[in-house]
Amino acid sequence: MVLINKIISLTSRPNFAKFQHPYYSSVFSQLSQKHEGSPYSSTSSSQTPENAKISGSSLNVAYQKYLAKKSQELGLVVKPVTKETSNEALEFLWKHFVPSEPISRSLRLTRGWWVDQIRFRPLIESGVCLAGYSSQDGRLLAVAAGRVLHRTDRLTRLRDQLGKYGYIYILPLVGSAVKSRRFVQARSLIGFDPWAFMEERNIGKVFEGGILAVHNDHLGRGIGELLIYHLFPGLQARGCQATYDVYSSKYSAPIIDRMGDFEVLALKKFSELVDDKGELLFPDADADNALSVRTRKLKIPPIVKA
Repeated sequence: MVLINKIISLTSRPNFAKFQHPYYSSVFSQLSQKHEGSPYSSTSSSQTPENAKISGSSLNVAYQKYLAKKSQELGLVVKPVTKETSNEALEFLWKHFVPSEPISRSLRLTRGWWVDQIRFRPLIESGVCLAGYSSQDGRLLAVAAGRVLHRTDRLTRLRDQLGKYGYIYILPLVGSAVKSRRFVQARSLIGFDPWAFMEERNIGKVFEGGILAVHNDHLGRGIGELLIYHLFPGLQARGCQATYDVYSSKYSAPIIDRMGDFEVLALKKFSELVDDKGELLFPDADADNALSVRTRKLKIPPIVKA
């Protein structure tokens, strides 16, 4: 009991409570819910200031009109994902993201408590998650989520440094991905490190994209791109200065390319991603497709006139 109270006391500190790392936030949340009066009690994400910014009218009029027009053309209604709708979003990821995303497919990622509660759900309930629904029948067609990183948040940075051991040891232990070590190796090969990026560029906050999932029957229509466009104003309101993302799909990378003003920090074809023995890290991925790290200044993309 004393240890739990100490953990809850630690998580209530300002630097911890701002933005939590996906691996651990749900664990601390569950601890706090069991202790009445905890400063880290659970609330509906639809009531948080961050969601209010994402769904608010911080856009300029021209951009609002553009989003409204494109949403109407695609038959899309965009809403923030709340705690009440997070289960629907989670189910969607297992149907339309995990089976087709090259890395998850190659790792043979299977569903389990660790993946759901420590990997996916915290991103979905982060307050930086949007969902696109069909305006005709209300079906969920897309989900976009990520997290905001503060350069001065040392605790989150430390958890990120330790988080790789979750992939190396925990996922194989619980049977969710036997070869999950390869994910860590791939990140190392392409130099993925948002913290080093912020230090080198003297950037205070970045948005690290974690998920962009589109319904299998609606790929290539521009739905994912529109969802990203909807995210930008809220990220600006948070003070983010840039995006920093890993791209593994042939559908996701062209989105940021079309927005312009981007920089490719690293790029390797899947055929080039091999371990110390020369074996492919992701044999199920298209050899000609690539894993890349891209960044873009966080500003509203130029409006593409129809």
